[in-house]
Amino acid sequence: MNFIIPILAAVAAIAGIFVNAFIIESDRSDWNDVAKKILVIGLIIGVAIGVLNYFIMVKTIPINLVFVFAFFFTVAFWLGYVIFGSKKNIIPGIILVIVMFSLLASPYMMTTKLYETADVIEMDEKPMEIDTTHLRQVNYEYAKWKADKVVGEMGNRVMIGELEIILYQGKLTWVCPLIHRGFFKQWEYGFTPGYILVDGEDPTKEAVLVDDYEIDYSYEYEYFSEYMHRIVYDEYPDYDQYWSFEIDETGAPWVIVTLSQPTVSYHGDVAQLVLVVSPLNKSITSYAFGEQPEWIDNAFPEELAERYCEWWGNYKHGFWNTLITEKGVKRPTAKNNAYSQDGGGFGTDVYMIVGKDNQSYWFTDFTSPASSDQSMVGYVLVNTKTGVMNFYQVAGLLNGDAAMEAATAKVTNFVGWYATQPIFLIIDGNETWFTPIHSGTNILQKVALVSALDGKVTMGDNLEAILEEFSLGDNGIPSDTNMTIITVNGTVDDIHSYVVDGETEWYLEINGTVVYANSDTQPFLIGIGDHVVIEYQVIEERNIILKWD
Repeated sequence: MNFIIPILAAVAAIAGIFVNAFIIESDRSDWNDVAKKILVIGLIIGVAIGVLNYFIMVKTIPINLVFVFAFFFTVAFWLGYVIFGSKKNIIPGIILVIVMFSLLASPYMMTTKLYETADVIEMDEKPMEIDTTHLRQVNYEYAKWKADKVVGEMGNRVMIGELEIILYQGKLTWVCPLIHRGFFKQWEYGFTPGYILVDGEDPTKEAVLVDDYEIDYSYEYEYFSEYMHRIVYDEYPDYDQYWSFEIDETGAPWVIVTLSQPTVSYHGDVAQLVLVVSPLNKSITSYAFGEQPEWIDNAFPEELAERYCEWWGNYKHGFWNTLITEKGVKRPTAKNNAYSQDGGGFGTDVYMIVGKDNQSYWFTDFTSPASSDQSMVGYVLVNTKTGVMNFYQVAGLLNGDAAMEAATAKVTNFVGWYATQPIFLIIDGNETWFTPIHSGTNILQKVALVSALDGKVTMGDNLEAILEEFSLGDNGIPSDTNMTIITVNGTVDDIHSYVVDGETEWYLEINGTVVYANSDTQPFLIGIGDHVVIEYQVIEERNIILKWD
C-alpha cells in the first residue's frame, strides 16, 4: 500500500489548522489543547484519506502531491475558522481557494505544450492507402451483440468485458474477456472460462468462445490485495494506467497495461512503459515503450490516441484561441458521434485500420470548427505500436460525418437504420468513404461506399459486391475502359421510365437509336421533341448514356 498520499494529507491538514490558529490568535494561552486538537484532526484525515486512496489510487506525481497538499491545507485552514469560532483575517483563506482553482486550471494555461506533446508529422506526400482487404465491417456494438449470444447459459455467472480490436493472425479481430457478474460471483468461482473472438472483417462469421484457459481476469471485482489495478499501482504509483485485453498469435491471453506520465501539469501523458500481465498467474513483465513484443497491437492505447488528436487539432495557438478566433483549429470529425464504437457519447473517436504496409493504425479525420462545415481538411494515422502520428492533408472532400449522413439518407425508409464508423479509402485513385449500415438493434444490414468528392452512395450486402460495383464508373462502365464513345444527335422520339431492383431507369429513342440511362445523368429533364446531343457506350449489348446536352 502506498502511504505517501495519506501522510501528505495529514501533514497538510495539521499545517493548515495550525497556520489558521496562529494568524487568528497568535497570543492565545491554550496552545497545548489546540495542538492536541490539531493532531487528532490530522490523524483522522490521514486515516480517512489512506482508506479512500486504497480504492481510488491517486498517482504520486509532483503536481498531484502539490494539489493534495494545497487542497487539504486549504480545507483545514477554513476548518480552523469553524473550530476557533472566528472570521478574522479571512483574506488568506480566499487566496488559498484561488490558488486551488489555479492549480486545477493550469493545463489550460499551457495548452500549446499539449499541442507539442502530440508531435504530429504533417506529411507532404500523397495519403497512405488503407488496405481494403482488412476493413472493419463489424463495429463495436455489432461485435458486442454477437459476443452476448455466445455467453448464453453462462450468463448467470459471467458477462462480457470491454471489447478490444486487434490484428490477430492477419485479420482485424475483436477479443472480449469474460468477467464475473459481481463480487460474490468472483468469490465463488475464482476464474472465468476463457474469452470470445469476433471476426472484425467478416460479418457472416459467428463469435467463438475460446475456453482453453481459466482466466483470473479480476480487475473488475477484486477489491483487496489481488485487485490487478492495485498490484500495478503499488509497484508503479506515479504512472497513469491504460488497460487492454489482447491475445498473442498462439491465442494465449494477456492484459496489456501502458503506463504514461504527464508532461503538462497533470495532463500531457507520454507513454513510458508497457506491462504484459498474465491473467492466468498475474506475473508482470515490463518493457520500455516501443520495445514491447511485436504482437501487441494496443501499446499506444486508443484513449491516448484520441487525446492526442484533440490536443493537436485544438491547441496550436492556445486555449483561448479555441474560444475566440479559432485560428488554425482543426476538429476531429468523429466527436459527439451518436454512433461511435464505444456506444456514443462525447469526445473524439478513432478506429483501427490496416495500412498497405500491414501495420495497424488509429484513424480519424479532421474538419474546420464551423458546425455547418461538411468538408475535411485531412486525417491522422496513429501507429498503434509506436504512437507515431502522421497527418495527411486532403482538402475539398466530404468529411466522415457528411459521408455517414449521405449513407443514412439512402436507408431512411428503414426505421432506425444508420451509418457508422466511416473509414477513408482511395480506390482506383478515387477518394472514398466506407461505412457499415446498422439497424437500431446494432445488427449489420448493408455496407456502403460514399464518394468523398460528390457524396454518391454505392450500397450493397457485402464489401466484395460494392467494391466491384464501385470500381465501375457511372452507369456501370469500368473506370479504366477503352470502349468507344458514340455520339447521336437528333430529336427525342420517345422516352419513358421503369423500375428495376428498386432503381429507376429511362428508355429513350432518338432517330431510331435506343439508349438507356439512370438518374445520375438526369434524363428526367429531357422531353419528347427535345433536340439533344447524347454520348453513349455499348455495355453488355445496351447503349448506356454517358452525358447529354
